[in-house]
Amino acid sequence: MSRGIIKNMSKITGTLKWFDAKKGYGFITPDDGGKDVFIHISAFEQAHITNIRDKMMLEYELVDNRGREIAGNVSQPDSFNR
Repeated sequence: MSRGIIKNMSKITGTLKWFDAKKGYGFITPDDGGKDVFIHISAFEQAHITNIRDKMMLEYELVDNRGREIAGNVSQPDSFNR
């Protein structure tokens, strides 16, 4: 899966609503109350995040993936998940 084109240069914070490791995707609920955002396993792999769990806090950017906005450039700030 390619990284895509970044649509929003500022990081967005949200909570991982659910993630299915077998299917390799899930959804993030943005803190600002917007619609849920798709996240692919490759975004976690690129960020070297291995301990994926529901309800974890994340920072991400919206990237274009074939005309659809998905989460990319994901990070897991230390202060969010203590």
